[in-house]
Amino acid sequence: MEENVKVVFKPFDCDFRGAVLRKYDDGEIYYTIVVNENLSEEAQIRTIRHEIAHIAHNDFESNVPIGEIEAIRHATI
Repeated sequence: MEENVKVVFKPFDCDFRGAVLRKYDDGEIYYTIVVNENLSEEAQIRTIRHEIAHIAHNDFESNVPIGEIEAIRHATI
């Protein structure tokens, strides 16, 4: 993967598992994966893999509804 990816862990007291954020800076694309630090290590790893799949499959550019994208990504990890 050629993109710049950073993973950060933050505490969340809800069912939030993680998300990936995309930022453009000087023509470069940067991704930040935010993971709930209150998850188990196994759940954190699954969450990171899930978010990387969004990056690898270029889901930010997709015209497919997010619900369908999530169903596909959850079926493949």
